[in-house]
Amino acid sequence: MDADIEREIVERLEASEDKDDIIFDLCNRLGRDWKEVEAAVEHVHATNADDITLSQSPLLVLLALVTFIGGVGLAGFSTYNLIGAYETFLALQNDRAGAIGGFLIYLLGYGQMIFWEFIFGAGMIVGSLTGMRDVWVAVFAKLGIFSE
Repeated sequence: MDADIEREIVERLEASEDKDDIIFDLCNRLGRDWKEVEAAVEHVHATNADDITLSQSPLLVLLALVTFIGGVGLAGFSTYNLIGAYETFLALQNDRAGAIGGFLIYLLGYGQMIFWEFIFGAGMIVGSLTGMRDVWVAVFAKLGIFSE
């Protein structure tokens, strides 16, 4: 296939057009066999997968990044609260056993809230990374980070 056809295929894939529609149109226009055009479209898609993925989802990248940062912040905040509470009880007590006892009583009242803050933050992190796996791979490949 010539460069103009390849560019057209990339543009149509970036516009999220159905592959079968692209193949059908090219078969009719170029007078070629379906399997031949399908192989060419798959080759172009595989060659330009990172660029196609990035062009399809600039808003999703931003939302995933905000979700990831929010999850890190929430998980970090809950961890900070937990450590801060323990250090406060440790500073108020002369012995470690008293600090641990006070901390455990604190956890009975507020531990569930801290636990769910951390779980929600961790869920935001995992959800962002999992849901946007292909996009993150494309971003890292574009930046030259973790390239294979």
